[in-house]
Amino acid sequence: MESVLDKAGKLDLTICIEPLSPVETNFINTVAQGMELIRQINHPNLKIHLDVKAMCSESTPMPDIIRSVKAADIGHFHVNDPNLYGPGMGELDYAPIAEAIHDIGWDKWLSVEVFKYDPDPQIIAQKSIEYLRSYF
Repeated sequence: MESVLDKAGKLDLTICIEPLSPVETNFINTVAQGMELIRQINHPNLKIHLDVKAMCSESTPMPDIIRSVKAADIGHFHVNDPNLYGPGMGELDYAPIAEAIHDIGWDKWLSVEVFKYDPDPQIIAQKSIEYLRSYF
């Protein structure tokens, strides 16, 4: 991994570890596990990739998970809903999530990631953006 990270550094790239739920993988299932790996490797081009849907599978409340990470340790951030649609298209309340994001000082991109594309991608994007703008 170090040789890949050194090469990424020379190219000004970041490699991200994205913890996923146990349904999706048996490797790195929590943000804490991801951060443990990142701290062990301790390379400036290795960061955590936060994913709202994946964090929903953790037993720790999501705002606490987000607050456990420094903004400088985040390389990418997916926002979505456990129902596989965009933010605001399910039951998940983004108010505490947005508050935690603000608290850690994350001021970079939030990337909407969906897995269901009905009624169509443009409507999903529009609804997701409108919902997120109410918090950011």
